[in-house]
Amino acid sequence: MAHGAVPPGTAGSRYEALSGGADRRSVLYLARRYFNLSPAEWDATPWWESHLLIEGLQDQGVIGGGEDRQQHDQAESGTLGPKPIDLTSAPLESIGGFQTRRAG
Repeated sequence: MAHGAVPPGTAGSRYEALSGGADRRSVLYLARRYFNLSPAEWDATPWWESHLLIEGLQDQGVIGGGEDRQQHDQAESGTLGPKPIDLTSAPLESIGGFQTRRAG
């Protein structure tokens, strides 16, 4: 196989396998556009720093989740409804629909 683990087939299936899927492409796009990080640089970024960067984009309203983040902060302080997801332990797919890898 020319590309290691990438199975032969349509260009679309190879693209999906090589790019990691739609969620990963979205994250890599944001990493390049807003932080000028390559995919390898993003992958080398510590998990806590990638969370911090995505939260910053949410807080600025660049990606969904800005209002959710505000509600999270209010709930943490006890001023709004039930306690939301703990952003320090939750996978990023639960935060604005974006995924990254977790600390290992």
